Amino acid sequence: MLRCPNILMIGGNARHSGKTSLACGVIRKFSARHELIGLKVTGIKPGTDEFHGNHKDEPSQPYTILEETERHSEKDTSQMIQAGASRVFYIRTDDACLNEAISRFLQIAGNCPVVCESRSLRSLVQPGVYLLMMRDLMGEQPKNMSLFLALADEICYQGNDSAALESLISRISLNENGWLIS
Repeated sequence: MLRCPNILMIGGNARHSGKTSLACGVIRKFSARHELIGLKVTGIKPGTDEFHGNHKDEPSQPYTILEETERHSEKDTSQMIQAGASRVFYIRTDDACLNEAISRFLQIAGNCPVVCESRSLRSLVQPGVYLLMMRDLMGEQPKNMSLFLALADEICYQGNDSAALESLISRISLNENGWLIS
């Protein structure tokens, strides 16, 4: 497992669980004092393309690493730029290539602090902080989250509730050794 204290990772049990809201809140808090990189990692499975946005010129390869440059869209990666990230990347990969893709990204990022939106990456990377956003699925079939629940430093069940997110963000800190939560 790769140990990456410079990564703050945010996972979730479903779409619309508050992952991007939390990531952007953290970026807003720290970007005035630190150069931050935003990262979104998407594991692609057959039939899920429409959920992951339109990333222009996306080559058909086992994995892609794209740098987001569009500031004026509703994509999660564009929202990270709007929040103040100095650079934002999108990794799209199948599970078999996730290790190769993140290794390549880490070469690009160096020691720069990273705010990452991904659940699947937690199985390969030990971040400085791993936050798990949980949404009530209201009758939907739940995913098996036992591994991710066990690995989480903090679990947030409030989703996009702004007061809960602000409270969580206030407990996050960043120093020369990486991300921390109190």
